[in-house]
Amino acid sequence: MQMLGGMGSGGAGGDIDSNAGNIAAMNAMAKAYAAVQASKNTQAQALSSGKGYTGADALEPPTRGNGSDKVNAFVDRLAVPAQAASAATGIPARFIIGQAALESGWSKCEIKYANGQTSHNIFGIKATKDWTGKTVDTVTTEYVNGVPKKFVEKFRAYDSYESALTDYASVIKNNPRYAPVVEASRDVAGFAHGMQKAGYATDPQYAKKLISIMRQIV
Repeated sequence: MQMLGGMGSGGAGGDIDSNAGNIAAMNAMAKAYAAVQASKNTQAQALSSGKGYTGADALEPPTRGNGSDKVNAFVDRLAVPAQAASAATGIPARFIIGQAALESGWSKCEIKYANGQTSHNIFGIKATKDWTGKTVDTVTTEYVNGVPKKFVEKFRAYDSYESALTDYASVIKNNPRYAPVVEASRDVAGFAHGMQKAGYATDPQYAKKLISIMRQIV
């Protein structure tokens, strides 16, 4: 299976002090997730990212797709946890969903176990040495000096999409290399090029692909 826009060597899962950082991020995500479900209006100010976004911006629901049932179903499935991830990171929910769509091929190319069961890993995050959770091995495409090559890599596995989005938010929030991405996330192009510059994937066309897929979410 070829993973679209794979994380690449030393991808987003690396260079993280996961113990204290991940626990703090998990707690923040749990609170944000509960707040989103309970009341957008009363919690908006409390969830402000402080990065030029307001709480209302962070909680703005990602819009539905361009009429495609596939796109709409994907957006609907991830809408609430993506809003919580947005509140935790300051990255708009629609950008987060767009990246999940690219990495998972709108869920058609999700990383799966040998028995066909999904790992819920829709962001292509690898199981680096600091990861203590479940894992799954799969074939992925990496770019070495611009040339695509296939490798068998170990990826993180989750019990749900909510858990996957919580971990994604933890990775983005706790790894300093992604700090500039939040600042760049004023528009689709800024977010896409920010992710590529930060080394989220080895694909030299990653930003271009992300921009293209984001156009399917209006």
